[in-house]
Amino acid sequence: MLKLLRLIEDHLEWEDVLAYIDTLLGGGYKDLMHESAGETSRDYLDQAIAAYERGMTLDLNDYYPASNLPRLYRLRGGRGDEERAAEVATIVLAACQAGVEHRPRDDWALPTRLGAAFDKGDVELARDLVAQIRRRGITDKQLKTTIRDLELSLSLQKRRRVRAGLRGVLKSFRALGRE
Repeated sequence: MLKLLRLIEDHLEWEDVLAYIDTLLGGGYKDLMHESAGETSRDYLDQAIAAYERGMTLDLNDYYPASNLPRLYRLRGGRGDEERAAEVATIVLAACQAGVEHRPRDDWALPTRLGAAFDKGDVELARDLVAQIRRRGITDKQLKTTIRDLELSLSLQKRRRVRAGLRGVLKSFRALGRE
């Protein structure tokens, strides 16, 4: 996987680089980050952030490149990362809402918006989104991917009351896999 990621990175000089390529890179580095430890994990975290940031700046209307950034910024915990996380979570919420309204067949907009609601600490919106997802349906892949992101977001939530509320929402979301 690392060879593939390096090969893609070598071609980032193309003038027509798409946010999609950076999203693939970010996702690959995020997976490698989860699979490794110590400094190696930290390096992959930084590379995932860099790739997702490039993708986000290419197209702010495309929610996916930015969707992982709030969690990754908080995980990194550097100077200004908390503020960046809050700003990007707001951008992702707006981009996902646009995706829901303008691309009704986009199956990832609602689960991604749920992740952004967790990142913002918005318990009420998260509850509403789980209800919408329940009505619309969700695939096993979307469920598993989203649960992993929600768990990470929950673990990074500093406000105890919000964390308790989001824990209940996560429990409801997990139950969708048993329906």
